[in-house]
Amino acid sequence: MELTPEEILKIMKSFFEEVEAEHSNLLQELANKEAEQQDLLHELELNNLNAVEITKVAIDLKRVRKERRTIKNDIERVKLIKNFTDKYNNKFITNEIKILIKELYKLQKRQENRKYEPRILKDRKIGG
Repeated sequence: MELTPEEILKIMKSFFEEVEAEHSNLLQELANKEAEQQDLLHELELNNLNAVEITKVAIDLKRVRKERRTIKNDIERVKLIKNFTDKYNNKFITNEIKILIKELYKLQKRQENRKYEPRILKDRKIGG
């Protein structure tokens, strides 16, 4: 499947716009997981739990730590991409891409509705 230049530009625009949002979302998810981890640790610290309750907390803590690690790995990946997009001032490039997409759309419409007004041969039906 071949993409048109317009489709590629739209994908590029989305790429530059969405990297920042994805990075912010991941940071928020990480903060939530760290707060959840703190809740579990405080449960262990502040409550007199029996063996079964301690096991349940430990299982939950292990799950939270695995989820936190996955989020941290995703942050590392997105941060590399974000460093790339930040180099090219993504606000500037996304505006330029948006303008280019509009210009390509106008050009396509103009080419589809092309009219020609004869200069000399006025009695002929040319492109009318």
